[in-house]
Amino acid sequence: MSLLLEAMSRYGLSEIPGSGENPAIVEMSKSLGYPFRSEDDNWCGIFIAYCALQSGLQPPEKAYTARNWLKWGVESQRPETGDIVVFWRVSPSSWKGHVGIFLNFADPRREYVHVLGGNQGNRVCVMPYEASRVLGYRRVP
Repeated sequence: MSLLLEAMSRYGLSEIPGSGENPAIVEMSKSLGYPFRSEDDNWCGIFIAYCALQSGLQPPEKAYTARNWLKWGVESQRPETGDIVVFWRVSPSSWKGHVGIFLNFADPRREYVHVLGGNQGNRVCVMPYEASRVLGYRRVP
């Protein structure tokens, strides 16, 4: 199964409000051997890494950190549906980021991209992100 189809099969998976944890999210992290304290942690990289492994792909080292996905696959200047997309958070030089799967440009001026990912509004869903925050696109190997 492709990475995109694997991720789509988990569409709607969400955090449990309050003090509970969704066992499926916790299990993703544990099965990868990644640190995970609670759903308050960023789990976008964990979600993509889990889907990659389920698709027969090897994620990058420390894939739970979104920016480590910039080391994976092959750089793409012209993103295609199914490519990995990495964004900066806080500032372009911060270590913080977000990772998801590029679907398409959300508008004719290409100012926004539609992304399928985890930990987007505390769930797996499609959301638009500003294209100006993209650090890079990576073609799935």
